[in-house]
Amino acid sequence: GKRINLYFNDYSDFKPSTLYSSVELDIDLMPSDVNLYDLAFFAPVFFGSNQDFSLSGKVEGKLNRLSGKDIDIHFGNSSVLSGDIDLDGLPKFTETFIFAQFKNIETNFTDLQELDLPGKKFEFPSVLNKMGQISYKGKYTGFINDFVAYGTFSSVLGIIKTDLSIKPDKKKFFEFWWKPDDRKL
Repeated sequence: GKRINLYFNDYSDFKPSTLYSSVELDIDLMPSDVNLYDLAFFAPVFFGSNQDFSLSGKVEGKLNRLSGKDIDIHFGNSSVLSGDIDLDGLPKFTETFIFAQFKNIETNFTDLQELDLPGKKFEFPSVLNKMGQISYKGKYTGFINDFVAYGTFSSVLGIIKTDLSIKPDKKKFFEFWWKPDDRKL
């Protein structure tokens, strides 16, 4: 990569109790091959994963409040995620506030099925296979289980513009609200 800087006072800043609030990153990566397991030291959620991907972009800030600009991630044969993302609250991923501006996300059924992420393997509906290459451009604001997302999905089957809100209610169910502009699927 072009630049990888870690700023800290002394090595005690790398203790688990202070790592996320004490170590500041200044990273500018040219396309680099990475495995999710390599990131497990900073994000323990990735322990147990063996997913290779290519990563480029700029990341700045302390680990508990990261800002990523011009992030470009490629995985599988034809999947890409490009955009800007801010994360506030790591290492507790379920308590991390996410603001993302996705310039382009593209994937397909095969690449999604072959993802090697920790935990239980996702089972994707077979209708995704009929959609061919799926593209998305839009914004995501909120937590992993309480968020709003605005954007446009497109595939060989058509285009859907979304205004989506998902919130958990007190009974541990999700409230789901979706407003499509053009429903062709």
